[in-house]
Amino acid sequence: MAKVDAASTSDENRKHWANADGLGPNAALDQGTRMRLRNRGRYEALNNGYCHGLVKSLAYDLVGRGPRPQVSLGVGKEVQAKAIEKGFRKWAKEARLALSLRLAEKACARDGEAFGILTSNSRLKHPVKLYVQWVEAEQCTSPPGTAIDPWIIDGVKFDENWTPLEYYFLKRHPGEAIPGYVINRTAFTTIAAKNVLHWFERDRIGQGRGIPRITAGLPLFAQLRRYTLATLTAAEFAAMIAGIMKTNMLPAGGAAAAVDNWDIYELVRGALLTLPEGWEAQQFKPDQPTTTYGDFKREILNEVGRGPGAPLNVVSGNSSQYNYSSGRLDHGPYHRGIGIDRSELQMIVLDPIFEAWAEEAAQIPGYLPADLPPVEDWEFFWNFDGFDSIDPVKDATADDIRLKNGTSTYAEVFAEYGQDWQEQFEQRAREVAYAEKLGLPLSSMPAPAPPQQAPPEPDDDEEPEDDAEDTTDEEPASRLDARLNGFSLNGNGRNHP
Repeated sequence: MAKVDAASTSDENRKHWANADGLGPNAALDQGTRMRLRNRGRYEALNNGYCHGLVKSLAYDLVGRGPRPQVSLGVGKEVQAKAIEKGFRKWAKEARLALSLRLAEKACARDGEAFGILTSNSRLKHPVKLYVQWVEAEQCTSPPGTAIDPWIIDGVKFDENWTPLEYYFLKRHPGEAIPGYVINRTAFTTIAAKNVLHWFERDRIGQGRGIPRITAGLPLFAQLRRYTLATLTAAEFAAMIAGIMKTNMLPAGGAAAAVDNWDIYELVRGALLTLPEGWEAQQFKPDQPTTTYGDFKREILNEVGRGPGAPLNVVSGNSSQYNYSSGRLDHGPYHRGIGIDRSELQMIVLDPIFEAWAEEAAQIPGYLPADLPPVEDWEFFWNFDGFDSIDPVKDATADDIRLKNGTSTYAEVFAEYGQDWQEQFEQRAREVAYAEKLGLPLSSMPAPAPPQQAPPEPDDDEEPEDDAEDTTDEEPASRLDARLNGFSLNGNGRNHP
């Protein structure tokens, strides 16, 4: 059997693997470890512009201006579905849902996790008083006397299938300093798991609590700051001391002109210089920053971005070295990763919020349309903001081709831009009708081109022309259209069962 080099220990790699261990996910990420990572993540995001910008970009790209539900109740109930969507959007605006979701994602990237508690807020002007109260990670912790319970992992109680049952929260943040008020660190509240939204990135099976998305980049951020400060210090030192004076005369060969200790000779720009006899001036070489300074920073930032899956120009905020092809290649995996994170956000956060909203809205007389099916029978998915197009002309051309050959649908295309296809159709119809009323030449939205008809087959007795093009190896267009008819990709989001 071949020897595995990575499993061998030598004097060369002993120190590199010194911290490798076999701890379980919750033992490896214990309370002390998560606290240090959380504090260092907050410190770096507060003092490092690149880290702060990365955390903000991750939240903006994931949440955007806020997800919007698209409800389907079946044929003939489109008006009722639109009324539900409109009611939820009004509540989301009043409850500042998009703002709180962005804060939750910032906390996930910087602190490791965020907890949303489904509660009620009587101050909301909206008829639905549902409210999502987000709290930071420190407030979720185990009460005294529960340390020996093997099913409680730092504030989260699990069942035998490792499904959360309930959460324990301190009533006040333990790190707040309130004048004249002593925080009672034993004042806890218990919340059932169905009313808690626990948002964090899961990396290991059985992991109960989260660590920052930027964990792998924290040492690199520290290296980047140290290198930047060292470069700046060297440049400042060279700038403050313009040069030195030295003498080539040996003491035995003659006495050089005496120079008092710490004498300062001011240099005037553009002037000639005279020095004491036997002395000469030597200027410091301005070697900072070095020619590799920018390359080093880019390599560090590129590695920092690999942890959360962000390309270099998202981390650095600079796309000067990008072209169209490299921009698309770098942002393709990034956008796919955001799509996966959005699907988890829907399942863990958005769907429970919508279900709780619908349950409360259904109990308000006359608020929702009549003759609605039960809430559990509603089908819905979420529309997010689309991503900025790198080349709008090429993207629009691709959309047109996909619609015409049947490989996509208007619902999918509009969803990619974060739009509701029904609302866009209705708006387009209103624009066309108004333009026709004013006599303006505004065409309506084009429909997909009809399938092409195959050319008529020639008679058996008719001789083909000598210069006719041989198309025996080509598939008729009608067969290709027939194969593609009805084929479409799934839209983004998930339908609630």
